[in-house]
Amino acid sequence: MLKSDLIRARLVMQGDRVWVRSLPAGYHSLTMAGELTALFQNHIGRRRYELKEALRHYEGDRLDYPVIRGLAAVLEAQCTFGYEPPAPPASVRAALFQGGPVTSRPDVFGSTTREG
Repeated sequence: MLKSDLIRARLVMQGDRVWVRSLPAGYHSLTMAGELTALFQNHIGRRRYELKEALRHYEGDRLDYPVIRGLAAVLEAQCTFGYEPPAPPASVRAALFQGGPVTSRPDVFGSTTREG
């Protein structure tokens, strides 16, 4: 779903009919959509911030930035971003909590402290 600042709803009214005018499927819009699709494809396997930087560079100081951002948002909604941690989080938690609570000062209820 697009954010409200990216929606450029233009209502068309004819008689008793009302509909939303969509982005024209002309050369300019189709070229932009193709370029953005290629940009996303070129960033497969790369970091998300690199994609964001490439989008900022593509947008530059163009006046049609709402259209660019809207098309990019539609493409980004279809993406899967992931990060594979070096160790399974469950095993890290188990290792951390295995020794029980550890503090830097003597514990009121126990004698476990961390050596400086």
